[in-house]
Amino acid sequence: AHAAVGERMQSGEKFKDIVAHNMSDETKTKQKKLEEEAEKELSMKKLCRDLGLLKGGNYGDGDQSPLRLDKAEILRNQWAGGMEYNPAHPRNTHLSGWLRDL
Repeated sequence: AHAAVGERMQSGEKFKDIVAHNMSDETKTKQKKLEEEAEKELSMKKLCRDLGLLKGGNYGDGDQSPLRLDKAEILRNQWAGGMEYNPAHPRNTHLSGWLRDL
């Protein structure tokens, strides 16, 4: 089963689409809602950053409290959607051109 999933992913199919195939409609609806919430929160964080409403230069560890259930899934979706520090990700346009070219 794992090899089949790997083959499907290598052919270009997204993991979440492979997994969604076996989900109930209720679970799919909940997952879609969590993805939308993650996108909304991430967009708000980026807007606040762009408007200068966030304190810059915070390089500490931040809140390390464990997340569970829906809050954990929202954060997972945000990381998968470009919150990760990845200069090559198309949504990270706030990074300088020279950094993206590295």
